[in-house]
Amino acid sequence: MAEPSTDHSGFLKLPPELRNRIYEMVLVEEDFIHVTRQPSFEPPLLKTCHQIRDDALQIYFEMNAFVFYAPAFDSTAIMRWTAKVRRMGEGMRAIAAHWQSVFDDMPDWSNLMLWLRRYHAGEAESGIDDDNPSPDQEDKILVMMFGMVEDLADLRWPQVERILERSRFLLARCDSAWYDGMKAT
Repeated sequence: MAEPSTDHSGFLKLPPELRNRIYEMVLVEEDFIHVTRQPSFEPPLLKTCHQIRDDALQIYFEMNAFVFYAPAFDSTAIMRWTAKVRRMGEGMRAIAAHWQSVFDDMPDWSNLMLWLRRYHAGEAESGIDDDNPSPDQEDKILVMMFGMVEDLADLRWPQVERILERSRFLLARCDSAWYDGMKAT
């Protein structure tokens, strides 16, 4: 059996400035990169070898903008994103600013509460755009709920959850679908 070659390709012998320019040409997209619940959202180039990954990973995350789809407020994609950024190290955390979430018109209280619990535990980002120039009433309530989770970070989750339950009625006044599965009181 042949021993693996330890010789680097000619590409890795290029000056870093030139390699970085090539990485930018290959990895930077003009439009948002769409992220779903599928586990991998990195381009294959970043999986070729450790050196290329080390060189190009920050370029990919810093120079692209990402959009996360959260159908029925499913926070899986954002939770994976958060975990990946944390594994990459402290220097990569600022990259999380280059993304936004897209929600559909299917309210799901249990998914929203799971997302809020994950946010409270530091496992997911909020994903709510509080810079939205024209938020509707429902958006304002969602921003408020994530803000409450931040403000109540020193409380245990069951206490926070009981407080957030009161917000459900506000959401239900905006969209009756938030009532689904709700106990009559």
